[in-house]
Amino acid sequence: MAPLIRCFFLISFLLPAGTMAYLVYFNPGFADGLPYLTILISMLFIAAGGLLAYILKRILHPTRLTLMASEWIKRLGHRSLFPYEVGMVLAAYLFLFSISYGYNTPRLASSQPRLVVMGWDGATWDLILPLLEDGKLPNLQRLMHSGGHGVLQSLEPMDSPALWTSIATGLPQEKHGVTGFFATRQNVAAPRIWDVASAHGLKVGLYAWMVTWPVHDSFSFVIPSWMARSTETRPSEYACVQELKLGQARHGGPVHPWRSLLDCARQGARLQACRGLACFFARDYWGLSEEENLASRMLAEARLETDMFLALLRRFKPDVATFSLYGSDKLAHRFWHYMTPEAFPHLELPANLHLKNVIVEYYQEADQALGRIQAAISPDTHLVVISDHGMKADPAAPRRYFADVPRLLETVGAASFFRPSTIQSQIILEPVIPNPPMLQTTLERLRRIHFSESNEPVFEVERDEQGRILLRTTFSLSWHPESPLAINDSIHIEDKTFPIEQFFFVRTFSGTHDPRGILLISGPAIIPGSLIDNANLLDIAPTLLYLLDLPISRELPGRVLMEAVSPEYRENHLPRYTSAYPPLPPVTEKGATNLEPFLEQLRSVGYVQ
Repeated sequence: MAPLIRCFFLISFLLPAGTMAYLVYFNPGFADGLPYLTILISMLFIAAGGLLAYILKRILHPTRLTLMASEWIKRLGHRSLFPYEVGMVLAAYLFLFSISYGYNTPRLASSQPRLVVMGWDGATWDLILPLLEDGKLPNLQRLMHSGGHGVLQSLEPMDSPALWTSIATGLPQEKHGVTGFFATRQNVAAPRIWDVASAHGLKVGLYAWMVTWPVHDSFSFVIPSWMARSTETRPSEYACVQELKLGQARHGGPVHPWRSLLDCARQGARLQACRGLACFFARDYWGLSEEENLASRMLAEARLETDMFLALLRRFKPDVATFSLYGSDKLAHRFWHYMTPEAFPHLELPANLHLKNVIVEYYQEADQALGRIQAAISPDTHLVVISDHGMKADPAAPRRYFADVPRLLETVGAASFFRPSTIQSQIILEPVIPNPPMLQTTLERLRRIHFSESNEPVFEVERDEQGRILLRTTFSLSWHPESPLAINDSIHIEDKTFPIEQFFFVRTFSGTHDPRGILLISGPAIIPGSLIDNANLLDIAPTLLYLLDLPISRELPGRVLMEAVSPEYRENHLPRYTSAYPPLPPVTEKGATNLEPFLEQLRSVGYVQ
């Protein structure tokens, strides 16, 4: 049995090593950290080899085939070759990890960005300051000492797409045209910092900035945010990132996560990030609750997003680059009551240590991302960390009901005939197959749905001029103890009775937006340790344009944050102004896209029902 075990020992290390060599060939930085995943796979192979050897020796009869296999195994596993084989494998691992270590070691590139903006959606000093005292955010602490920092006042209404566009344009939403979560780049009516920079010959790269879909063809790279309607990216080979983020394949249909993860590994994702997402996929396959799925996914994606941004930074060497993380906002909306249960005495919370700590864990992931970005840029680069607003507890703890529309359509026999979408509290069923009799039948079946106990109808159903079916519940979807969904137990659909939980579920949103965001700026122009007072979102664009030595439009109402700029820099760099920027060129229309994955992300954080 010893030769067989030695044979499988060799194979168990060669297969992972070969896979790693393949990925390191395309992505030299892949093999970061200790080879935990490699060791695990190898141990599994060794265990399988031992089991197979036992079966061959104790159970199977020595047929001609097994005798031939035994002779081959003896030759391959000859004792005199075994030490050399193990040494060869270990040398291969050492070589692969030395390549990746050298590639991942911080070093200054031949062309460094002049400005990097890190967006940290929903970050709040109320959480950051206690974590700084505990030493849990060392990179943010270092940035505060080397540059300026302060509270950044947000704008009303605090809708993230409008706020991030105000940051980039320096204009309020009534001027820049982005007014809600369904906006695209076609709605942007004013030039952003990136447009001005590109017009003056600077290379621009945008990673996950809001309202950047459809992508801008003249920028070095564009990876749109989670608000994108499709997986389109620039360059197109980075669509694998969007496939994982949006849950849809680039050519339509459901995503194949393992294939997309392999593509990400080829394009820049490293071993630790791939290991984190692989563990998430495995856990989700065996069953995660909706809350655990959201929390685990946000944490796993943060490291992958950082890997991909740094790979793009190395490859394209832009003059101006942005990188954004949104998990701090999404997790704060959903899990603030787990973090501070004392603020929600009326809520009965299950004991879940992971959900209690998930917001803090994400802040630490964001801090690690910041540290990696700091290591990848030079001291001559201006680095800005910014949030569009802060977050705080919402003691009212608004619980909301959501309808499982695909399951409802399946129950009434119409799943293949309609494409559902939900806007606010109205469900829209758009026919995808022309079938007037089926349309009428579905209308009648939906109208007959009622509560079994009270016999009250569940939906108001009508048909619009475009031939779509519009559904709205006959009651508010906000949770309260007298809601029909709380006092009834079942729903009657076509002579069958179903539990209410089969079609309606509850989500709790315990965190809400706070107008006090964060702002940190470092770089050669900034006074170390300076405090920035009375800054608001509209001040960011003029300040960044000043740091880039680009003309500032007199139409921008904000100011340059001169209190953070050193006297020496001010003497040698006077602000330049222009009366107005030229209008933006029209954005090319895109084809029809499936809104449901996008809408589900909005529902997960309570922005639509």
